[in-house]
Amino acid sequence: MAELPRRYSEAEAADLLGVSVATLRRQERKGLIRAFRPSERKVYYLDGELRRYMETGGLPCPKSTSASANGSSASGATPMSGADAGSTPILDRHAAQALVNEMLRPRSERSPSGCRPTARSAMPDQSR
Repeated sequence: MAELPRRYSEAEAADLLGVSVATLRRQERKGLIRAFRPSERKVYYLDGELRRYMETGGLPCPKSTSASANGSSASGATPMSGADAGSTPILDRHAAQALVNEMLRPRSERSPSGCRPTARSAMPDQSR
């Protein structure tokens, strides 16, 4: 009977490779190492994958010819979504900060037009 590959938790794999768990996760996102995910919250690294990573010095994983577990296509073509490249305006530092401030301001402080209320309009009417 063939022996099943040993699986390591994220912490065990990171310890074996001499890196932090955060670094191991980053390496996985970059495609430098493959993780085995039996469920959404469980992550394991198989001994063969750890061995390959150490032998290649962290070179990218070879491309798989079958569809991956997350449902992406085997051809590797990813459908484009969002705005076309270069179609969104590039904001200078001050415009970007103003946009962030507006987005983070509580809705109750925003005017319907999206502009910040002036000091006069924000004050209650005291003429009574």
